[in-house]
Amino acid sequence: MTEPPENLYVSIIAGGVGTRLWPKSRRSSPKQFLRIGPGASLIQRTYDRIAPLTSPDRTFVICLHEQRETVLRQLPELPPENVIGEPRGRNTAMAIGLAAAVIATRDEDAVMLSLGSDHFVGDEDAFRQTLLAAAAAARSGDYLVTIGVNPTEASTGYGYIHRGARVGSFAGVEVFDVEDFEEKPDAPTAEAYLASGEYLWNCNYFAWNVESIFRAFEEHAPRIAGSIARIRADVGTATIEREYEEAEAVAVDTAILERSDNVLTVPGEFPWADVGSWSGAYVAATPEGDNFRTGDLEGRVVFEESRGCLVDSRDRLVAVAGLEDVVIIDTPDALLVCSRGKSELVGRLVERLGAEDLQDLL
Repeated sequence: MTEPPENLYVSIIAGGVGTRLWPKSRRSSPKQFLRIGPGASLIQRTYDRIAPLTSPDRTFVICLHEQRETVLRQLPELPPENVIGEPRGRNTAMAIGLAAAVIATRDEDAVMLSLGSDHFVGDEDAFRQTLLAAAAAARSGDYLVTIGVNPTEASTGYGYIHRGARVGSFAGVEVFDVEDFEEKPDAPTAEAYLASGEYLWNCNYFAWNVESIFRAFEEHAPRIAGSIARIRADVGTATIEREYEEAEAVAVDTAILERSDNVLTVPGEFPWADVGSWSGAYVAATPEGDNFRTGDLEGRVVFEESRGCLVDSRDRLVAVAGLEDVVIIDTPDALLVCSRGKSELVGRLVERLGAEDLQDLL
């Protein structure tokens, strides 16, 4: 692995609730703190992947304020001051801006990596090398660098990056211009993207010099830039609370990257999935023959003439007979059964529960 730069900082964005992983993911226990597949929780696995790149004092987590204690309990290596609580969710532009503001108070020349907290990565060495390539590309000039993954299927659940011309090689990895960002496509469009070989899944992993992202905010999102500048001048709970009160809730892709002409992308050559739905969790799950298990693997499951099924259970038997591509999530107060190919509907189901005043189940 290429030697990491001394001024490399990492921010893990961990403020989501994960409604599409209901009923396992709840407001009190969001998906990033759950075990999906064997071993540690998603956020612990994220930290373990990036730990060789930098030190704990240069690693930050941005989460909702009420999640701070959970983060500190799951990641005891981090200094408490490096776990920054947001008063309320304002999407990724504000969360990443907050991380950049805090990092800049430590090092105005910092190279910043921004990562999600809830992804599956299959080849961690290749993942880290890709991150180092992105950091090297960012360090080489005033660039905003994204990381994409070569798609393995015509997914309609991910956004896409349209890869442009090759601009060079950094840390042994090729880097390209970005032609455009595309929203989640319909099935025929996704098929065309896959066939062209010119599109990457948008992982929402980023690298930039902190001053480069500040300039981008000032040019494309001046209102957010003002909030970030005031937080940078006074990183304190009262300032963050005040700036978040009226902050715009927008994704960094929409606010900055889609409007910028200095965006590069690094294609990642590693297995990857956003564990944002039960179909994504299937990729990270533990195989049991032709079927899969997630979570703590405590409960007993018996499969009979079934395949492609995903089960998360606790202390009672779940018996699955004659089913294909079905998700079964068994919790003490709720049972979910759905088609694995329709797992995106779980988010809509959660909206219905809220509308029907079943808040105790959310």
